[in-house]
Amino acid sequence: MSPEAFRKSLGLTQGELAHALGLRSRASINMIETGTRPASLEVALKYEKLSQGKVRAVSICPKAAEIEAVAPPEDAPPPELTS
Repeated sequence: MSPEAFRKSLGLTQGELAHALGLRSRASINMIETGTRPASLEVALKYEKLSQGKVRAVSICPKAAEIEAVAPPEDAPPPELTS
């Protein structure tokens, strides 16, 4: 789901969503929705949590995509500990 579609599904204005995410202005939401500027990692993770995964952090934040690319799968066994 796109960030804009998610916001509209909740019936929120850009300003209301900005407030819910701890941002200072609606302009930040506008830039994320239009792709003018990516979200910070912190904002992307808040967005994903607020949307219950409907808006994935990796879709709005290149840093989140980089992290996901190198992270082991959730079902991977823990690494061996060496002494």
